[in-house]
Amino acid sequence: MAEKCPVPGMSELHEDMVDKPDGWQAVTQGAISAAYYAVPDFFSSKFMRFVAKSGLTAAALSSLIHGEQIDLADHIDELADKFVEADPDLTEALIVTGVVATGATLAILPGVALERYLYRRAQRKKRAGKRFAHLRQGLVLGVLVGGAWYALERFEPQA
Repeated sequence: MAEKCPVPGMSELHEDMVDKPDGWQAVTQGAISAAYYAVPDFFSSKFMRFVAKSGLTAAALSSLIHGEQIDLADHIDELADKFVEADPDLTEALIVTGVVATGATLAILPGVALERYLYRRAQRKKRAGKRFAHLRQGLVLGVLVGGAWYALERFEPQA
């Protein structure tokens, strides 16, 4: 059995989250997303925004791993098995690597473009005199992320 957390109240919160996982991940991911997009309203330094967003990303991943939404050990073992069983032909391996790299790039670029658009949009609103432009946008995005997460938790695929 794991040790109890030394922070008062955290052990009970953890037990509640483990006992009642429905909705907790949605709330957690929604709140982290809202905070992530609101960071520019609170830190003007690029370095501090980087540190804050890195911490929030780590918190989101930690929440997923701790919430057992992702079982990294199984994924790593599965990937290692695929490499061991793979055909040793170097040409085929290079082609597969190129296809995977291209796919990853094509998957990431739209996300980067969306991030830049959202940041610039909020900056325009901030220059126009709107207070907490990033926070407002972050709250909307946090609700959308939390709602989507909750819907995905409830979804049961048909076999």
